Amino acid sequence: MPFADFLSSVASTATKLNGWYKYGVVPLVNQLGDSLQQDLFVAKKKLLDFNFRRLPHSTWRYVKAHPFKTIFYIVGGVSTGIMIFQPALIFGPLLSLMGFTAVGPAAGSLAAAWQASLGTVAGGSLFAILQSAAMAGYGAVIVGGVLTTGAVSFVAIEAAKLIKAAINPNRNMAISEGQRGVDTLEPDEE
Repeated sequence: MPFADFLSSVASTATKLNGWYKYGVVPLVNQLGDSLQQDLFVAKKKLLDFNFRRLPHSTWRYVKAHPFKTIFYIVGGVSTGIMIFQPALIFGPLLSLMGFTAVGPAAGSLAAAWQASLGTVAGGSLFAILQSAAMAGYGAVIVGGVLTTGAVSFVAIEAAKLIKAAINPNRNMAISEGQRGVDTLEPDEE
């Protein structure tokens, strides 16, 4: 496959990002059913009704000192929850962006370029699994399982860090960047 074709497929996928929410997320949410939509509405209401002024002073200090980290933790927590309980909400739009559709790879997409570079697609290959996931076949179980396993592993590692911090009374719960990108706990500054 010529490099120019590959660049063209990348540009086509980037153009799709503009309509991703409108054409990917909104229809998916509309298909979730009344029960899940009601649960999302209740969760949104509880979040909006929460009295953030009752949070401890140390929490406010941390949020003011690290606003971007706080946003990252919130988005990460929500994303992790979605990956555990509804992985299709994550992989469905991503597969669509790459060009995997329910009827096969979309013309001019990354998926089409990948398929063209493979020639004959072997059953059970990564491409076949991703295409099957887009078609709600066996691949959906595999891709969902991989996402769920990764999310649960991440939660388990983070929980172990928090338990270790709780056991050691000489350290506080504020996690900061350590050496070589590893999270470490810093003593309280008060």
